[in-house]
Order: sequence, then C-alpha cells, then structure tokens
Amino acid sequence: MPYHYEDIPDINARPFWPLGRHVWRIFKELGFDYAGDAISNLDKILYDELNSRLSQTILTCQQVQSGKIPPENAAKTLTYMLLPPITSMRTDLSQGTMKLLYGDSVDLTFVVINDQTDEIFFLLNGHCETGVPVDWWVVGPDDDLLERRHLKLGFKLRDIYKRLKDFTKCGFRAIDILKDVRNERTPQFAHSTYLCGIIWSSGMAQQLMERSNWETWASIHDGVNAKSHYKLPDYWFCYIPWPQMVRTLLMLSRPRFTSKIVGMTNEHRLYIQPIEDIGANFLKDNYPELWEIGVTKNLKELGIPLPAMTLECQPPNFQDKKIFKTEEFDFNYPRNDFILDKHLGMEESEILQGVFLNVNHETPFKEDYRDDILSIGLGTETKFPT
Repeated sequence: MPYHYEDIPDINARPFWPLGRHVWRIFKELGFDYAGDAISNLDKILYDELNSRLSQTILTCQQVQSGKIPPENAAKTLTYMLLPPITSMRTDLSQGTMKLLYGDSVDLTFVVINDQTDEIFFLLNGHCETGVPVDWWVVGPDDDLLERRHLKLGFKLRDIYKRLKDFTKCGFRAIDILKDVRNERTPQFAHSTYLCGIIWSSGMAQQLMERSNWETWASIHDGVNAKSHYKLPDYWFCYIPWPQMVRTLLMLSRPRFTSKIVGMTNEHRLYIQPIEDIGANFLKDNYPELWEIGVTKNLKELGIPLPAMTLECQPPNFQDKKIFKTEEFDFNYPRNDFILDKHLGMEESEILQGVFLNVNHETPFKEDYRDDILSIGLGTETKFPT
C-alpha cells in the first residue's frame, strides 16, 4: 500500500525524509515502521562495514604512496573518502583534494542522531595528515563514551541534541567533549583542527543507498542547504565549524557544486559505488523488501542517472509549504536517460562491486556502456578490463 507524509510520526526529522529520494521512495512503499526500524538498526553493521571500508581506504592510499599501485592504475582505482566515508574518490587525487578541503591536520567526528529518539547513537572519527587518512575510530549506541557529560552544561553527549534542538549548538557542545577524547586517545594530534559533522540517521541512510557518485554529492548539497535554500527547519547534515573551502563550494548552486566537486574527486567521471558484502548480507537477511526496492529495483527498473541528468535535475520546491499536502516530492529529471544493469552487461552482484566508467556530464545516453568500463571494484581489490 502507498504511504503518505502524514503517516510519518511527528518527529523532528520528519520534514527531511522527502529530501532523500531513496529514503522517500522506500518509505512510500514500506511505511515508517519498516523504514524507521531498518535505519535505527544500521548500528548493528556500521562498525564492521566501516572497518572494511576505511581500512581499505587507508591501505590503498599507502600503496599508492609507496608505488605498489602504479600511477596508471591509481588513476582508475577508487576508494571511499575518509571525510566523509560515503563518497568515492580516485586515489591519485585523494591527497591534494583532502588537503585543499580540510587543511594540513584535521580530526572530523561524524555525529549521527537517531531520527526516532533524537539521541546521538553513533560516532565516526577520522584523522588526516597533509591530506592522507591515517586514523579512525567508531563508537556505537552502547558505548560508555556517549555517557560523558559536558563539563559546564551537565548534558550527556548522547542527549545533547535532545536538550538543544539545534544542529549548530549541538555541534559546538559535542566538540567540547570530543576534543578531550581526541587528546586522550591520540595526544600527538592535540593541536589539530577539530570539526564535527552532524547528520540525521535518515540522511546517512540516503547516502548509503545512493549508487552514483554524482547523485551523492548533489544530495549532500541538498542536505547542507536544507535550511537556507529549501527553508526546512534546520540542516539535514552540516559541519561545525565550517571548513572555509567546503563552505565556499557549498555556496555554489546545486549543479555547479556537484560538477566542481566531482571534478576534484573523480575528474568528472561516473562511479557506480559499491556495497560491501557485510551491508548487503545484513539487508538481504533482515530487510529483503528494502533490498528489493532500494537496490535491485534501482538497478533493473529505475536506473542510475547520467551525470548530465544529475546536473539538470530539479529538486522538489520545498519553499512552497503546500507541497507537504500535495506530496509533489519528485526529483524531476529532464529525460529518461538512466543506466540500467542491461546497459552495462553485468549482473547485480558485479555492479555492486563498484564500476568506474569513462562517462561524464558530456556523455550522451547509449544502449551499451561495456566499452566505457575503466575498472571494477574498490581499492586494492580493483580489477582492470583487458
């Protein structure tokens, strides 16, 4: 049965659900109880998932720096970024881009807030030196770290958003606690810049479900500008404080930002982002309907937009408050040029290893993209067509 906006409980994250095209699509078909339960239970796999993802990122960067991965292969080898770990980047562009975005030495902790409880239930911290990822750690909902209290306010870290109801205030107060944690765990980084990324769990789920690197960055622009452009109550996700270069880029229009950042990270090429076996098996075993709608249907029926379509996409007009009654939440693409599994000549399991294509925002739609495949896979597991 189709579900409607009014079926979402009156939670603080409610206005943001239609901002995620995958989250909204899954909710419409499966309802809030199902979708909300799946999102709330992501913590059960996030440690193992991120351990696989980020360990691979650091290992791959080390092999590129040592020359074990030669330059000609590094230009076709993708890993997930450390900051944030939901977007992909060519390994030969990683160090320069990360240093440009975040500076010489930076800690960034992503603070994930549970949509249903308003509690912080997950932390991911990454550290970069001169643009190179060198360290990370994760905290789940049962970790004692979330019980730490703010010295002046007395709030537990897990309850900071519940008490302040504001992403910016929440970020600064979280940093007050997390800086001490950083200095205890890694005193050698005590003088590094400290940033905090605040994100609703539905925002995290949206990014995890997105396969196109172009669409991921466009969605990041939507979430960051939810308050200023779409006139929603707050950010869907944000940095506190804002890195100057990141802030400058995000002030660009949606298409200009997306084109600029994909140019910096992937030289404008399309990467169909992978899903690790850990996450895939968890969803298939526990939420098979979500897998069918969110992943299989996306590859076989809906498709992945060409980069040009991402740039021309018109998001819903959230500034018109009537939209929440009419539910005109479609992301409108100018034409039906979507890449399906049949256009790649690959099975679902192969595509979900990751596919790097010689396809950019000037590439027209074709029925066959097999000759455009530059590599398959992620990091040190990347394979190159002969």
